[in-house]
Amino acid sequence: MRVAPEGWLFIIIAWALVVICAVLHWYIPAIILVPVAIWVVAFFRDPVRDKVRGPDLILAPADGKVVSIISIDEPAYMKGPSTRVAIFMNVFSVHVNRYPADGTVAYRHYGPGKF
Repeated sequence: MRVAPEGWLFIIIAWALVVICAVLHWYIPAIILVPVAIWVVAFFRDPVRDKVRGPDLILAPADGKVVSIISIDEPAYMKGPSTRVAIFMNVFSVHVNRYPADGTVAYRHYGPGKF
């Protein structure tokens, strides 16, 4: 199983806390932290996807559940009607987004959020 490179720091910290608690004989906190450390590894997993690819196929860019497919008016780039697919990822979903089709990024826009 591969792990996303950005996750290694969090994985090391989580398991270091488990080891420190065990070395200090703080067994209850260590036992509580083991599932958390396992979850951190699971959160940053990056499994290999062996899917059929082709110029006429579009794959899901993320694991999770498709919660809506709607027609919208997209004024910034398409300047007209478009289809938006929304995917909800819970904490158990693989949080690595993949490219769904061959192509070139022609437009990118950052919209600041509330956080």
